[in-house]
Amino acid sequence: MLHGHSRIKTVLGAVAAGLILAAPALAADFSPAMQKVIAAAQKEGVVSVSYGASSLGGAKGSKLIEAALNKMFGTKIDVRYTPGPSMPRVANQLMTEAKAGQPAFTDMFVSAAAQHLPLVDRKLLLSVDWKALLPDRMAEGAIEADGMAVRVGTGMSGVTYNTETAPFKPTRLADFLDPRWKGKLASTPYAASFDTLAANDMWGPEKTLDFMRKLSGQVTGLIRCSEMERLASGEFSALVMDCTGQNALVWQAKGAPIAQMIPLDASQFRYYYTSVPKNSSHPNAATLLVAFLQTSEGQKIIWDTWKVDLHLYADSHMAKLVTELKAAGANPKDVTIAWWKAHPEITSTTREMVKILRKGKSSKKKK
Repeated sequence: MLHGHSRIKTVLGAVAAGLILAAPALAADFSPAMQKVIAAAQKEGVVSVSYGASSLGGAKGSKLIEAALNKMFGTKIDVRYTPGPSMPRVANQLMTEAKAGQPAFTDMFVSAAAQHLPLVDRKLLLSVDWKALLPDRMAEGAIEADGMAVRVGTGMSGVTYNTETAPFKPTRLADFLDPRWKGKLASTPYAASFDTLAANDMWGPEKTLDFMRKLSGQVTGLIRCSEMERLASGEFSALVMDCTGQNALVWQAKGAPIAQMIPLDASQFRYYYTSVPKNSSHPNAATLLVAFLQTSEGQKIIWDTWKVDLHLYADSHMAKLVTELKAAGANPKDVTIAWWKAHPEITSTTREMVKILRKGKSSKKKK
Protein backbone atom coordinates (compact mmCIF):
# COMPACT_ATOMS: atom_id res chain seq x y z
CA MET A 1 0.00 0.00 0.00
CA LEU A 2 1.09 3.56 -0.59
CA HIS A 3 0.59 5.85 2.37
CA GLY A 4 0.94 9.55 3.13
CA HIS A 5 4.47 9.32 4.52
CA SER A 6 5.62 7.73 1.25
CA ARG A 7 3.93 10.47 -0.75
CA ILE A 8 5.64 13.15 1.33
CA LYS A 9 9.02 11.53 0.73
CA THR A 10 8.21 11.54 -2.95
CA VAL A 11 7.41 15.25 -2.86
CA LEU A 12 10.44 16.20 -0.76
CA GLY A 13 12.68 14.09 -2.94
CA ALA A 14 11.65 15.80 -6.15
CA VAL A 15 14.27 17.84 -7.91
CA ALA A 16 14.18 21.56 -7.22
CA ALA A 17 16.79 22.41 -9.81
CA GLY A 18 15.50 23.17 -13.25
CA LEU A 19 12.22 24.55 -11.88
CA ILE A 20 13.26 28.16 -12.38
CA LEU A 21 11.48 29.79 -15.27
CA ALA A 22 13.61 30.25 -18.33
CA ALA A 23 14.13 33.54 -20.10
CA PRO A 24 11.70 34.40 -22.91
CA ALA A 25 12.40 32.27 -25.95
CA LEU A 26 12.79 33.63 -29.44
CA ALA A 27 9.94 33.04 -31.89
CA ALA A 28 12.23 30.80 -33.91
CA ASP A 29 12.55 28.48 -30.90
CA PHE A 30 8.93 27.38 -31.36
CA SER A 31 7.39 25.20 -34.05
CA PRO A 32 5.73 26.93 -37.04
CA ALA A 33 2.32 25.85 -35.73
CA MET A 34 3.06 27.33 -32.31
CA GLN A 35 4.34 30.56 -33.83
CA LYS A 36 0.97 31.03 -35.55
CA VAL A 37 -0.94 30.42 -32.32
CA ILE A 38 1.32 32.82 -30.39
CA ALA A 39 0.72 35.59 -32.95
CA ALA A 40 -3.04 35.03 -32.99
CA ALA A 41 -3.20 34.82 -29.19
CA GLN A 42 -1.29 38.08 -28.87
CA LYS A 43 -3.89 39.79 -31.06
CA GLU A 44 -6.68 38.51 -28.81
CA GLY A 45 -4.77 39.76 -25.78
CA VAL A 46 -6.95 38.08 -23.18
CA VAL A 47 -8.20 34.67 -22.08
CA SER A 48 -11.14 34.32 -19.69
CA VAL A 49 -11.16 31.21 -17.53
CA SER A 50 -13.56 29.91 -14.90
CA TYR A 51 -13.14 26.80 -12.76
CA GLY A 52 -13.21 25.82 -9.09
CA ALA A 53 -11.08 27.74 -6.63
CA SER A 54 -8.87 24.72 -5.96
CA SER A 55 -8.35 23.67 -9.60
CA LEU A 56 -5.09 24.86 -11.17
CA GLY A 57 -4.48 26.91 -8.03
CA GLY A 58 -7.53 29.13 -8.52
CA ALA A 59 -6.87 32.89 -8.47
CA LYS A 60 -3.29 32.53 -7.21
CA GLY A 61 -2.48 29.97 -9.86
CA SER A 62 -3.96 32.09 -12.66
CA LYS A 63 -1.62 34.97 -11.84
CA LEU A 64 1.40 32.67 -11.75
CA ILE A 65 0.30 31.10 -15.03
CA GLU A 66 -0.19 34.51 -16.63
CA ALA A 67 3.31 35.70 -15.69
CA ALA A 68 5.03 32.48 -16.73
CA LEU A 69 3.09 32.11 -19.99
CA ASN A 70 3.88 35.65 -21.08
CA LYS A 71 7.54 35.22 -20.14
CA MET A 72 7.80 31.97 -22.08
CA PHE A 73 6.08 33.14 -25.26
CA GLY A 74 6.95 36.84 -25.18
CA THR A 75 3.27 37.80 -25.11
CA LYS A 76 1.10 40.21 -23.13
CA ILE A 77 -2.00 38.17 -22.50
CA ASP A 78 -4.33 38.95 -19.63
CA VAL A 79 -5.49 35.76 -17.89
CA ARG A 80 -8.85 36.71 -16.36
CA TYR A 81 -9.92 34.19 -13.75
CA THR A 82 -13.39 33.94 -12.22
CA PRO A 83 -14.16 31.31 -9.56
CA GLY A 84 -16.51 28.81 -11.14
CA PRO A 85 -19.02 26.18 -10.03
CA SER A 86 -18.45 22.43 -9.85
CA MET A 87 -17.18 20.58 -12.92
CA PRO A 88 -20.59 19.05 -13.75
CA ARG A 89 -22.23 22.48 -13.59
CA VAL A 90 -19.56 24.00 -15.82
CA ALA A 91 -20.13 21.23 -18.36
CA ASN A 92 -23.90 21.79 -18.29
CA GLN A 93 -23.49 25.52 -18.73
CA LEU A 94 -21.15 25.08 -21.70
CA MET A 95 -23.63 22.73 -23.39
CA THR A 96 -26.49 25.16 -22.77
CA GLU A 97 -24.52 28.07 -24.23
CA ALA A 98 -23.48 26.06 -27.28
CA LYS A 99 -27.08 25.02 -27.95
CA ALA A 100 -28.24 28.62 -27.65
CA GLY A 101 -25.50 29.89 -29.97
CA GLN A 102 -23.91 31.96 -27.19
CA PRO A 103 -20.20 32.45 -26.46
CA ALA A 104 -18.74 30.12 -23.85
CA PHE A 105 -18.46 31.76 -20.43
CA THR A 106 -14.98 30.24 -20.08
CA ASP A 107 -12.36 29.97 -22.82
CA MET A 108 -10.86 26.86 -21.23
CA PHE A 109 -12.74 23.86 -19.87
CA VAL A 110 -11.18 21.97 -16.94
CA SER A 111 -12.77 18.72 -15.73
CA ALA A 112 -12.47 14.98 -15.27
CA ALA A 113 -13.46 12.34 -17.83
CA ALA A 114 -17.12 12.07 -16.79
CA GLN A 115 -17.75 15.77 -17.34
CA HIS A 116 -15.76 15.93 -20.55
CA LEU A 117 -17.56 13.04 -22.21
CA PRO A 118 -20.86 14.81 -23.12
CA LEU A 119 -19.00 17.73 -24.72
CA VAL A 120 -16.73 15.35 -26.62
CA ASP A 121 -19.73 13.34 -27.84
CA ARG A 122 -21.41 16.53 -29.08
CA LYS A 123 -18.13 17.75 -30.63
CA LEU A 124 -18.37 21.03 -28.76
CA LEU A 125 -14.60 21.28 -28.23
CA LEU A 126 -11.89 22.38 -30.66
CA SER A 127 -9.83 19.58 -32.18
CA VAL A 128 -6.21 20.74 -32.03
CA ASP A 129 -2.97 19.18 -33.26
CA TRP A 130 -1.27 19.57 -29.90
CA LYS A 131 1.80 17.59 -30.94
CA ALA A 132 2.48 20.11 -33.69
CA LEU A 133 2.48 22.90 -31.11
CA LEU A 134 4.89 21.18 -28.72
CA PRO A 135 6.67 18.51 -30.79
CA ASP A 136 9.49 18.07 -28.29
CA ARG A 137 7.32 18.02 -25.19
CA MET A 138 3.73 16.88 -25.67
CA ALA A 139 3.25 13.31 -24.44
CA GLU A 140 1.36 11.18 -26.96
CA GLY A 141 -0.73 9.63 -24.22
CA ALA A 142 -1.88 13.04 -23.02
CA ILE A 143 -4.06 13.63 -26.10
CA GLU A 144 -7.55 12.14 -26.29
CA ALA A 145 -10.73 12.39 -28.36
CA ASP A 146 -9.02 13.42 -31.62
CA GLY A 147 -7.35 16.38 -29.97
CA MET A 148 -10.46 17.68 -28.23
CA ALA A 149 -9.09 16.92 -24.75
CA VAL A 150 -5.64 17.01 -23.18
CA ARG A 151 -4.74 15.38 -19.88
CA VAL A 152 -3.21 17.99 -17.59
CA GLY A 153 -2.93 16.05 -14.33
CA THR A 154 -3.13 12.56 -12.84
CA GLY A 155 -5.20 12.04 -9.71
CA MET A 156 -4.96 8.94 -7.54
CA SER A 157 -8.11 7.99 -5.63
CA GLY A 158 -8.02 6.29 -2.26
CA VAL A 159 -8.90 6.92 1.37
CA THR A 160 -7.72 10.00 3.23
CA TYR A 161 -7.43 9.48 6.98
CA ASN A 162 -6.27 11.11 10.22
CA THR A 163 -3.15 9.31 11.43
CA GLU A 164 -3.77 10.32 15.05
CA THR A 165 -7.42 9.29 15.43
CA ALA A 166 -7.47 6.24 13.14
CA PRO A 167 -7.99 3.06 15.22
CA PHE A 168 -5.34 1.35 13.08
CA LYS A 169 -3.42 1.90 9.86
CA PRO A 170 -5.68 0.82 6.96
CA THR A 171 -4.28 -1.14 4.02
CA ARG A 172 -7.42 -2.10 2.06
CA LEU A 173 -11.02 -0.98 1.62
CA ALA A 174 -12.35 -3.94 3.60
CA ASP A 175 -10.55 -2.57 6.68
CA PHE A 176 -13.22 0.10 7.00
CA LEU A 177 -15.88 -2.52 7.69
CA ASP A 178 -14.06 -3.30 10.95
CA PRO A 179 -16.24 -2.32 13.98
CA ARG A 180 -13.41 -0.13 15.29
CA TRP A 181 -14.12 2.37 12.48
CA LYS A 182 -17.85 2.60 13.19
CA GLY A 183 -18.90 6.19 13.84
CA LYS A 184 -15.54 7.54 12.70
CA LEU A 185 -16.07 7.51 8.93
CA ALA A 186 -17.26 10.04 6.39
CA SER A 187 -18.04 9.55 2.74
CA THR A 188 -19.10 11.96 0.02
CA PRO A 189 -22.73 12.63 -0.93
CA TYR A 190 -21.80 11.79 -4.54
CA ALA A 191 -20.00 8.47 -3.90
CA ALA A 192 -16.65 9.82 -5.07
CA SER A 193 -14.36 7.22 -6.70
CA PHE A 194 -16.77 4.36 -5.99
CA ASP A 195 -18.26 5.05 -9.42
CA THR A 196 -15.22 3.63 -11.16
CA LEU A 197 -15.31 0.50 -9.00
CA ALA A 198 -18.84 -0.19 -10.31
CA ALA A 199 -17.50 -0.76 -13.84
CA ASN A 200 -17.71 -4.33 -15.14
CA ASP A 201 -13.94 -4.55 -15.53
CA MET A 202 -13.34 -3.37 -11.95
CA TRP A 203 -15.48 -4.65 -9.05
CA GLY A 204 -18.73 -4.54 -11.00
CA PRO A 205 -22.14 -3.25 -9.82
CA GLU A 206 -23.08 -6.16 -7.53
CA LYS A 207 -19.86 -6.28 -5.51
CA THR A 208 -19.67 -2.48 -5.27
CA LEU A 209 -23.28 -2.11 -4.05
CA ASP A 210 -22.80 -4.91 -1.52
CA PHE A 211 -19.72 -3.17 -0.12
CA MET A 212 -21.54 0.17 -0.05
CA ARG A 213 -24.45 -1.28 1.97
CA LYS A 214 -22.00 -2.62 4.55
CA LEU A 215 -19.96 0.58 4.61
CA SER A 216 -23.04 2.76 5.05
CA GLY A 217 -23.57 1.36 8.53
CA GLN A 218 -20.08 2.55 9.46
CA VAL A 219 -20.44 6.05 7.99
CA THR A 220 -21.55 8.89 10.28
CA GLY A 221 -21.63 11.87 7.91
CA LEU A 222 -21.18 13.10 4.36
CA ILE A 223 -18.61 15.71 3.39
CA ARG A 224 -17.10 17.07 0.19
CA CYS A 225 -13.62 16.01 -0.87
CA SER A 226 -12.36 19.54 -0.21
CA GLU A 227 -13.41 19.52 3.46
CA MET A 228 -10.12 18.19 4.76
CA GLU A 229 -10.30 20.42 7.83
CA ARG A 230 -12.96 18.08 9.19
CA LEU A 231 -10.48 15.21 9.03
CA ALA A 232 -7.59 17.29 10.35
CA SER A 233 -9.67 18.35 13.37
CA GLY A 234 -10.57 14.76 14.19
CA GLU A 235 -14.30 15.16 13.56
CA PHE A 236 -13.91 12.17 11.25
CA SER A 237 -11.05 9.69 11.15
CA ALA A 238 -11.30 8.84 7.45
CA LEU A 239 -12.98 9.81 4.18
CA VAL A 240 -13.95 6.66 2.26
CA MET A 241 -13.31 7.30 -0.63
CA ASP A 242 -11.73 10.63 -1.59
CA CYS A 243 -11.73 12.23 -5.04
CA THR A 244 -7.99 12.26 -5.66
CA GLY A 245 -4.95 12.50 -3.41
CA GLN A 246 -3.98 16.14 -3.83
CA ASN A 247 -6.09 17.33 -0.89
CA ALA A 248 -4.16 15.03 1.42
CA LEU A 249 -0.87 16.44 0.12
CA VAL A 250 -2.05 20.02 0.60
CA TRP A 251 -2.94 19.36 4.24
CA GLN A 252 0.22 17.38 4.88
CA ALA A 253 2.15 20.45 3.75
CA LYS A 254 0.27 22.42 6.41
CA GLY A 255 1.46 19.99 9.07
CA ALA A 256 -1.87 18.22 9.54
CA PRO A 257 -1.88 14.54 10.63
CA ILE A 258 -3.31 13.48 7.28
CA ALA A 259 -2.34 10.52 5.09
CA GLN A 260 -3.79 8.78 2.06
CA MET A 261 -4.08 5.04 1.51
CA ILE A 262 -4.40 3.81 -2.08
CA PRO A 263 -5.92 0.31 -2.03
CA LEU A 264 -4.12 -1.95 -4.48
CA ASP A 265 -7.37 -3.65 -5.53
CA ALA A 266 -9.07 -0.34 -6.32
CA SER A 267 -6.28 1.86 -7.71
CA GLN A 268 -7.17 4.17 -10.57
CA PHE A 269 -5.82 7.05 -12.62
CA ARG A 270 -8.48 9.77 -12.64
CA TYR A 271 -7.27 12.35 -15.13
CA TYR A 272 -7.98 16.05 -15.23
CA TYR A 273 -8.39 17.46 -18.74
CA THR A 274 -8.19 20.87 -20.39
CA SER A 275 -9.96 21.80 -23.61
CA VAL A 276 -11.07 24.80 -25.65
CA PRO A 277 -14.82 25.19 -26.37
CA LYS A 278 -15.63 25.78 -30.02
CA ASN A 279 -17.61 28.87 -29.02
CA SER A 280 -14.70 30.33 -27.08
CA SER A 281 -14.30 34.10 -27.45
CA HIS A 282 -10.50 33.81 -27.35
CA PRO A 283 -9.70 30.40 -28.89
CA ASN A 284 -6.06 31.11 -29.73
CA ALA A 285 -5.17 32.48 -26.29
CA ALA A 286 -6.97 29.52 -24.74
CA THR A 287 -5.06 27.10 -27.00
CA LEU A 288 -1.81 28.72 -25.95
CA LEU A 289 -2.82 28.39 -22.30
CA VAL A 290 -3.66 24.69 -22.65
CA ALA A 291 -0.31 24.10 -24.37
CA PHE A 292 1.56 26.07 -21.70
CA LEU A 293 0.16 23.83 -18.96
CA GLN A 294 1.95 20.89 -20.64
CA THR A 295 5.37 22.52 -20.35
CA SER A 296 7.67 21.91 -17.39
CA GLU A 297 6.93 25.44 -16.17
CA GLY A 298 3.20 24.96 -16.42
CA GLN A 299 3.31 21.58 -14.71
CA LYS A 300 5.41 23.04 -11.89
CA ILE A 301 2.86 25.76 -11.23
CA ILE A 302 -0.10 23.42 -11.00
CA TRP A 303 1.88 21.08 -8.77
CA ASP A 304 2.89 23.90 -6.44
CA THR A 305 -0.66 25.25 -6.22
CA TRP A 306 -2.83 22.14 -6.76
CA LYS A 307 -0.54 19.19 -5.95
CA VAL A 308 -1.35 17.66 -9.35
CA ASP A 309 0.79 17.05 -12.40
CA LEU A 310 0.82 14.50 -15.22
CA HIS A 311 2.59 11.21 -14.58
CA LEU A 312 3.35 10.79 -18.30
CA TYR A 313 6.20 13.28 -17.93
CA ALA A 314 9.38 11.87 -16.41
CA ASP A 315 10.03 15.13 -14.57
CA SER A 316 6.65 15.04 -12.81
CA HIS A 317 6.01 14.26 -9.15
CA MET A 318 3.22 11.86 -10.08
CA ALA A 319 5.58 9.77 -12.21
CA LYS A 320 7.53 8.91 -9.08
CA LEU A 321 4.36 8.12 -7.17
CA VAL A 322 3.06 5.85 -9.93
CA THR A 323 6.38 3.99 -10.09
CA GLU A 324 6.20 3.37 -6.34
CA LEU A 325 2.57 2.27 -6.54
CA LYS A 326 3.17 -0.21 -9.35
CA ALA A 327 6.19 -1.60 -7.53
CA ALA A 328 3.83 -2.36 -4.64
CA GLY A 329 1.72 -4.49 -6.98
CA ALA A 330 -0.98 -2.11 -8.15
CA ASN A 331 -2.36 -2.08 -11.68
CA PRO A 332 -4.25 1.25 -11.82
CA LYS A 333 -7.26 1.52 -14.09
CA ASP A 334 -7.01 4.29 -16.69
CA VAL A 335 -10.19 6.33 -16.24
CA THR A 336 -10.10 7.97 -19.67
CA ILE A 337 -12.92 9.60 -21.61
CA ALA A 338 -13.22 6.58 -23.91
CA TRP A 339 -13.20 4.17 -20.95
CA TRP A 340 -15.95 6.13 -19.23
CA LYS A 341 -18.09 6.00 -22.37
CA ALA A 342 -17.63 2.24 -22.58
CA HIS A 343 -19.14 1.70 -19.12
CA PRO A 344 -22.74 2.96 -19.03
CA GLU A 345 -23.41 0.66 -16.06
CA ILE A 346 -21.56 3.18 -13.88
CA THR A 347 -24.34 5.78 -14.03
CA SER A 348 -27.21 3.66 -12.70
CA THR A 349 -25.03 1.98 -10.06
CA THR A 350 -23.76 5.34 -8.83
CA ARG A 351 -27.35 6.54 -8.36
CA GLU A 352 -28.01 3.53 -6.16
CA MET A 353 -24.82 4.12 -4.16
CA VAL A 354 -25.75 7.75 -3.57
CA LYS A 355 -29.16 6.68 -2.25
CA ILE A 356 -27.52 4.20 0.11
CA LEU A 357 -25.03 6.75 1.42
CA ARG A 358 -27.52 9.57 1.86
CA LYS A 359 -30.10 7.51 3.71
CA GLY A 360 -30.12 8.84 7.26
CA LYS A 361 -26.92 10.83 6.76
CA SER A 362 -26.33 14.58 6.93
CA SER A 363 -24.14 16.42 4.44
CA LYS A 364 -24.37 19.75 6.25
CA LYS A 365 -21.18 21.48 7.30
CA LYS A 366 -20.30 21.43 10.97
CA LYS A 367 -21.07 24.81 12.55
